[in-house]
Amino acid sequence: MKPFSKLLICIVVAMSLLNCSDDGISDNTESTKSSEKNLLTFSINTDKNDVLVYSDGQIQTNQVLLFLPPTSPLDELIPEFTVSDKASVKINGSPLISGTSSINLSGSVDISVVAEDGSQKTYTITPVTNFTSLDNAIRSYMTTYSIPGVQIAITKNEKLVYTQAYGDADNSLHIALTDSSLLRIASISKPITAIGILKLIEDGEFGINDFVFGEGAVLGTTYGTQPYSDEIKQITVKHLLDHTSGWINSPNDPMFSYRGYTHAELISELIDNRPLTYTPGATYYYSNFGYMILGRIIEKVTGKDYETYMKENILNPMGITDMEIGNDLWENRFSNEVTYYSQEGLDAYDMEVHRMDSHGGWIATATDLMKFMRYVDRSSYYTDLLNVASLNQMYFSYTNWIFYGSLPGTSSGICRLDDTYSFSFIVNTRTLPTNVVLDNVLNSIRNEIQARTSWPTYNLFVD
Repeated sequence: MKPFSKLLICIVVAMSLLNCSDDGISDNTESTKSSEKNLLTFSINTDKNDVLVYSDGQIQTNQVLLFLPPTSPLDELIPEFTVSDKASVKINGSPLISGTSSINLSGSVDISVVAEDGSQKTYTITPVTNFTSLDNAIRSYMTTYSIPGVQIAITKNEKLVYTQAYGDADNSLHIALTDSSLLRIASISKPITAIGILKLIEDGEFGINDFVFGEGAVLGTTYGTQPYSDEIKQITVKHLLDHTSGWINSPNDPMFSYRGYTHAELISELIDNRPLTYTPGATYYYSNFGYMILGRIIEKVTGKDYETYMKENILNPMGITDMEIGNDLWENRFSNEVTYYSQEGLDAYDMEVHRMDSHGGWIATATDLMKFMRYVDRSSYYTDLLNVASLNQMYFSYTNWIFYGSLPGTSSGICRLDDTYSFSFIVNTRTLPTNVVLDNVLNSIRNEIQARTSWPTYNLFVD
């Protein structure tokens, strides 16, 4: 080949290499830009927002469920989030900066995660502050049955995940019911008393099969006229707990009769003048009177009045500080206590509620009842107040149990649904038949629990 031809070929090859090199650098730069555009976390923290608890959004494909407690302010929340490396976030075309920018979550909001290469992925943030189907069902019952107010609380794995208050604490004064309003819980006082008794048994103060009346018995010969009948002397602590003492409410329930009698006078009256209808331990017959006696056992063995012992040794260790034994009259109600409305021709303020202490006298919130449940349900998130052997007594050993309470002017329910869920509710009225409202509210909450697939992960118990 001639020298000139060789030179021409070299020039052409060199120019080709130069052009290829320039094009290659440009294309390679574009291809290395990341296309990752995933939202990894999205949360609302208490240190930057006026909310009760930290809430971590549940990311599902391009949807984010953000559970927040009812009544949470939504119009100016500052979220914290993480996204794919080198990605950014925009809302309505403007940058959204984690921990700095605020957004309005009064309704669902779309945000865009923008990858380094400019591609985008849209996520819809949906705030959930209410369980709408449950709320609607309860409000419907309130209209149908003229219910002034309802208070509910639900736990999942012993964490308080939902509370709600509907309607009024007082109709005439237009005072709204809140989660902290106190209501009479009526016979739900009985499970609370039972735990007090089981605690004393666990502490070795007496045995569950110990006799209650007579020489050497738990209450000895304090009450009534001697000698006691053989049947009276056969009543044990367990019989009182199980409603098998043998006393019945004929001709009347003694706790709603004998007005003006003290506890001691009432016990003496029945020992002397109301023979047992059944042999102790043989027949179940629901007895308010029997649980009143259990309150006196607590007083006898502890040297403290029933309310003081229960607050110091049962309620306060559970984080319950607002419960009280209620008073009889409207003018003596506690400052945060509701007004009770009777629909059955009975006066909600014509009862000796204070005398009912250990069988029906407590006032509480639905949240208080869930605080109680978490320490007696044999689950592991919170350490139970009593040992397993103690909690294998009575219905506390059941996977599922329900206890109702009702008095003129109030209805209440507490339910351990299974090893995962529990709930409670309190209503400031009672209708006839008495179980209509109780059953309807209970079934509405249970249906919500069984149908719901997404739950808050936070815990509204703040103690």
